Amino acid sequence: MKKFLSLALALVMTMSLITISAGAKDFTDNSKITYEEAVAVISEIGVVDGYTDGAFNPQNNLTRGAAAKIICNLVLGPTTASALSADAAPFSDVPATHEFAGYIAYCSQRGIINGYADGTFKPAGTLTGYHFMKMLLGALGYDGEVEGFTGPNWTVNVAKLALGVKLNAGNDEFSGNAYVNREEACLYAFNTLKADMVEYDAKTQVSVGGSEVIIAGSKAKPVSEANGWVGTNDGNIDDDNVQQFAEKYFEKLTKTKNDTDDFGRPAVEWKYKANIIGSYADRSDLVGSWTAKAPKSEMFKLVGSSIVDDLQTSDSKKDYYFTAYVDGEEITPDPDNYFEKNNTSAAGTKDAVKRGTNVGMSGNGVLTELYMDDDNNVTVVMINTYLVQATSDYNSTKETVNVEAIDTDETTKSNYNNVVLPNMDTSIDQDDFDVSGVKEDDYLLVTWSVSADEFKSVEPATMKKGTVSQYTERDNVVVDGETLKYARLTGDTEQEEQFSINSEASLVLDAYGYILYVDDANSTSSYVFVNAIQGKTNLNKDAVGDAYFTDGTSAEISIKKLYDKDGDDYDSGKNIIANGQAGWYTFTKNSSDNYTLTAVKDYNSAKTNRYEESVTITADKEKDQIVFSSRVNFLGEVAGTQPATKPRANEKTLFLTLDSDESVDVYTGVSNAPDVYLSESGKTAVVTYVVDTNGYAKYVFIDVSADENANIDGNNNIADYMFVLWDNGKKTVVEGDEYWQYQVIIDGKEETRFIAESLVGSNGGAKGKLFYDIKMNSKDYITDATKTFKDHDKGGKSEFVVNNFADETISQKSGSITIGGESYLVDSATEVYMNVRAKALMKNKGNDYEAYVKTTIGTIAGLCTNYDVTGTAYVVLDDDFGTTDRADYLFVDITGAVGTGSSNNGSTGSAGDVDYEVTISKSGLANVKLTNLVWPEDVCKDAVVTYTLKDEDGNIVANEETVTIDYPGSSVTDLVNVSPYNNTDKLTVADVSVEFNTLASIAVTAQPTKLTYVAGDKFETTGMVVTATYKDATTAVVSGYTVNKTVLALSDNSKAVTVTYGGKTADTNTLTVTGRTTAVVSVSKSALEMETTAVDNSITASVSNGGSLGDLSVTGKDSADTSKITAEWINSSILIKTNGATAGAVYEISVAGTAEDTSTPATAATITVTIK
Repeated sequence: MKKFLSLALALVMTMSLITISAGAKDFTDNSKITYEEAVAVISEIGVVDGYTDGAFNPQNNLTRGAAAKIICNLVLGPTTASALSADAAPFSDVPATHEFAGYIAYCSQRGIINGYADGTFKPAGTLTGYHFMKMLLGALGYDGEVEGFTGPNWTVNVAKLALGVKLNAGNDEFSGNAYVNREEACLYAFNTLKADMVEYDAKTQVSVGGSEVIIAGSKAKPVSEANGWVGTNDGNIDDDNVQQFAEKYFEKLTKTKNDTDDFGRPAVEWKYKANIIGSYADRSDLVGSWTAKAPKSEMFKLVGSSIVDDLQTSDSKKDYYFTAYVDGEEITPDPDNYFEKNNTSAAGTKDAVKRGTNVGMSGNGVLTELYMDDDNNVTVVMINTYLVQATSDYNSTKETVNVEAIDTDETTKSNYNNVVLPNMDTSIDQDDFDVSGVKEDDYLLVTWSVSADEFKSVEPATMKKGTVSQYTERDNVVVDGETLKYARLTGDTEQEEQFSINSEASLVLDAYGYILYVDDANSTSSYVFVNAIQGKTNLNKDAVGDAYFTDGTSAEISIKKLYDKDGDDYDSGKNIIANGQAGWYTFTKNSSDNYTLTAVKDYNSAKTNRYEESVTITADKEKDQIVFSSRVNFLGEVAGTQPATKPRANEKTLFLTLDSDESVDVYTGVSNAPDVYLSESGKTAVVTYVVDTNGYAKYVFIDVSADENANIDGNNNIADYMFVLWDNGKKTVVEGDEYWQYQVIIDGKEETRFIAESLVGSNGGAKGKLFYDIKMNSKDYITDATKTFKDHDKGGKSEFVVNNFADETISQKSGSITIGGESYLVDSATEVYMNVRAKALMKNKGNDYEAYVKTTIGTIAGLCTNYDVTGTAYVVLDDDFGTTDRADYLFVDITGAVGTGSSNNGSTGSAGDVDYEVTISKSGLANVKLTNLVWPEDVCKDAVVTYTLKDEDGNIVANEETVTIDYPGSSVTDLVNVSPYNNTDKLTVADVSVEFNTLASIAVTAQPTKLTYVAGDKFETTGMVVTATYKDATTAVVSGYTVNKTVLALSDNSKAVTVTYGGKTADTNTLTVTGRTTAVVSVSKSALEMETTAVDNSITASVSNGGSLGDLSVTGKDSADTSKITAEWINSSILIKTNGATAGAVYEISVAGTAEDTSTPATAATITVTIK
């Protein structure tokens, strides 16, 4: 009978669903072994053993030396094989003392394994699957010369034989060219134990053209009683009158049936000598398996009608036994619920009143197996996959992890296919499964045996995170273009989850790829708090509302339809009550950005659904705290009407705060929740929260917008302030988000940080800006912050003063600093920072900037003496300092400085490649302005201008000066100290030289995201980063480059794209360009006879290679009247109708289609219809 066994099933069966006896060897890494039955048997009989540290290391590659040892242990037995030795080195790299020398010598002498042409063996080298199976086939008696195990096609011959005798059974992903690891070697050796020995009739050796050729008398045949074998050990493996390998070489090894494993499956027991190794599922009786719905009709066909009619259960007396198990618990099955001809419904029963009755139905995510033994007794086994979640990190002391079952099958509908959860353990032991890496809140997929009362498999759940483009309730969700269906164990609460289209979602998948659970921790994108709802007016086409989303964004949204707490709906043309509908909603959004809102229902005592409560809190004192961080009961005392339940928060609770500036902040987890204070008695706040079925608040909206001086003290910021000093010109892209590198002062230190482009732009314009409430990601990149633009009241906590000054003086006296006429108090607690970008004030004029960290107002004032300066001062004032404006922080950015005093001489002129203008102040400072620099045609980064100042007599009055002009600028101002100086003379610029920092080369430093295309696609530069290297060896990321490819052709396959910038070129990695696939329309019938008046819909059509079906057209032969016949689509079936067609008329129906490339037609199919 045909066997059906998926890879996922094979893995589940071999990895975990096993009953291990105390006789099986206990390796320290048992949980990492996939082929446990094979490893247990092979290690017990001494063919392969573990390492001295107690581990088996199943994934380590098998070496050539170890393979020779395995073969010797198989054919000689471990005891005899261990005594093998080599009198001399069998190969140049295998001395006689080598640990595998004896094994290698034995196998080499018998032609089982060969060395290399250079005389070496490479004992530590790896071995492919074909090489190892060639050795195993030799051990079974196959003659390599007869079977063609040498020569150019030897792998084909080995594969044909090895797969034919099922040496690869259990490894559905077998690749003969891949290297064999240790547990795969055990699997193939284990299959060899069960394989038949073979022999040949007499062989003749003849000479042909000077070469010796073996001519076999016949093909290899089994060693059997029919061929003269006396089977003294027949039945040790299979009682079939044929000798299996183990029956010849391991006489004390036996395999016995008539056992069941912990899931009720037919099993075999392996025993070696007196030691029971273990019981394992017997796949030889498996006739069908499903991880989706198991149709009754398919199971009926596999068993056969005659056997189905004679199946007996415990209360019937027929010829064949029928038993069924669910999670290892035997149930009382009715054959009619499992086997029925032409009925494609799911096998099993959906009655789920309690466990242990007629419970168990096949479906998505349920492993259903159908067994039938040689006596036609039938067994159905169903194994559910359950979801548990870690309630804490792995405890290395106890070597356990605590878990709780997730009821994925929550349902409020009595007719739904729910399954009662088994009473599973609340902890998992490291001795049983590898859980050492499990963290709190991790999801785990488990199977549980009711009969054994223990977990049988544990593995991490797969999380599918992506963008939802479509979903169908109770059926599927499309995430990142992949359609994912719900598992059968997923109840209606989960399957009716409302997703927000084009928003992110996170799904928990079982081992078969079905949705088992919608992860609440990451499905927040479908919730929104809506306030100030207004109905349709003359100004508003639709109803509108102020929406605050769980990612911290807000917007005025158009409301197409709203479902209130009672389920009543309001559309945009009806009365949506203004403000009366404020609260938490789930939402969907159409392509026109119109929202459909569904209100979260009010509290219900049964607590079967999430519910919403809202409470108004009124302060009764100044600075009254109403929300407390790190408290489970996060709300303070509530005056007036009390909520039905005292809200509690946990580390999954999401807090949103709204202040009087309409600013929204988001905090995740009770330990990160803000402390919230109302400013004075009588001020109010409204707190609205959604409580999950576990009793904890899921979302909390804290609205203090009515109190302009309320204080929201959150701890989700990594720093209070970030002062931006300079742009380094480097960009990085992470998951589509762009970040620019800046020098900043943060947390009182100068650091290099990447900052999101959304905050600083792309042109370096953030230099000298101050940000507050700084947030970063796990890479320490700044992802969010608030920029100070003007005087800004920060919720009563502090006040920002932004003082933009131009050509002003800075002075100080004890305890205060005056900047542009504005004075600010400072003391020892004030933190003072300055960024100097004016060359005139720099100690080293070659610097881009000079930062002063935690400096003094005396330093600032002293540096600016005799200068008029331009820049910005940011002053953070202390709101608790009474009526005076004492500064907590002072940040000063100086962009320009001009020496003070009148200029009584100077000069203008041209020198070298620049024009100049020189003015001299009374203080002895020369202001030198260089202008009109002419750049070469080459791309440059900057230019270094070197000059001297000379008097009218040609005397140098200052040291040689060097300034840098950034490309493509044309001027720069330099301030030169020429004091003492006889200012009756004019100064001129002389000895000018210009060194242009030209482009040296470019390189593609980050490859394009997409390198694989179909001919006709456009080349995409997304993700590509081009970096320029200049003459001075500095680098910078550049844009404005060109590429030599736009639309790609098949000839571009395996070629690179050339990038050009500034006359320099660089290549990308090579592309893969494939041709577009053709499509062919196929029909189930190409000819049909019909009556003159008839209807037929028996013909179906399909298109190959991803194409789609197109139009139908009817033509007639012999002048047939085509109006008498019609053809139309009914799904993929063709509905043909005749209406008075003439007998003998012949028509042709053309079935068109479109290829994957919609511009290309598919090859059409034709159906000939003859009227009879």
